[in-house]
Amino acid sequence: LPRGGGNKSVLSGENLLVVQKVIDRRPDATLDEIRRELDQKHGLHVSRSVVARAVGKVDRPLKKKRSTRVRGIRRG
Repeated sequence: LPRGGGNKSVLSGENLLVVQKVIDRRPDATLDEIRRELDQKHGLHVSRSVVARAVGKVDRPLKKKRSTRVRGIRRG
């Protein structure tokens, strides 16, 4: 039997174009920076995971990754 369609995407259509334009303008932006801009400038209140899925849909890889601490290095 065919499966149901699931939930509709929060970011689709014109909103995906907004995400694409943000990434084109700032290709070094992190997911959190994109999410913040969508919220503040476009009134789109979405989670980080929704932004990550949208980035995948618009086929625009991000150049910058979130900084993480290197494990195994002790200081002091």
